[in-house]
Amino acid sequence: MEPDLPESRSGAEKLTAALQRAADSLFDFEIAVGTEEIALTLAVPCPNPALLPRLSEQACCLTIAVASWLFGPKAEPERIEFAYPPPAHAGSCAEFFCCPVRFDAQATSVHFHKTALTLPSAGRVRRSRIDQPRTDIAPEVEQVLRDRIWEPTTQAAVAKRLMMSERTLHRRLAEGGQRFGEIRDRVRLERANVLLRTSSLSISAIAGEVGFTDAREFRRAYLRWTGSTPSAARAASPWRPEGPEDHLPPTGAH
Repeated sequence: MEPDLPESRSGAEKLTAALQRAADSLFDFEIAVGTEEIALTLAVPCPNPALLPRLSEQACCLTIAVASWLFGPKAEPERIEFAYPPPAHAGSCAEFFCCPVRFDAQATSVHFHKTALTLPSAGRVRRSRIDQPRTDIAPEVEQVLRDRIWEPTTQAAVAKRLMMSERTLHRRLAEGGQRFGEIRDRVRLERANVLLRTSSLSISAIAGEVGFTDAREFRRAYLRWTGSTPSAARAASPWRPEGPEDHLPPTGAH
């Protein structure tokens, strides 16, 4: 009896989860379950086009190895497609992967028959290292933000610094119950409080130091974070440094 689509999807999702743990931040995987086959599309972040074939082939090797590990030797691909022109070694790829290989495809993907990923796995993945919790990525994100705190850093920019895709970073943070915006706000508030309490920089200058291009935007953000204004926080400091914007003349004064 052949498996139905839900069973095929369940096996594909199990493989995808194992691959994401095994590959960590190197590759991203998406599944598409059809009536006769299961396709795993691989996203390979690679700023250097010359390295794309090598990284893509490594990702496909990993996919096949993990599939065989989880579902047994029958979990062999029916074909592999690569999203780049044939490399110099294209002639040996079919022999190496033991299946037809096509180049110049729309995306790099590994295709399995719908029955290939529904074989018993005997729970091996649960006992494997790849199923263990990974290190929380939030401290690394915080460090990147602190290093360039004066810049209006985006999630995409941080992901690039950490050598992963933005989607992978979002997923890793979500696994730890974190959001990028919340981490950035926390780092900005931490630095803003230090400057408000220990420096005589103006509010506008402090806004720039923590990544805001508009002092009014910084004031609104600080009020949202703390329920108080930057000026009030500075006034409450034991040292109470006075910045040049803290004593502006009243409107209409000459």
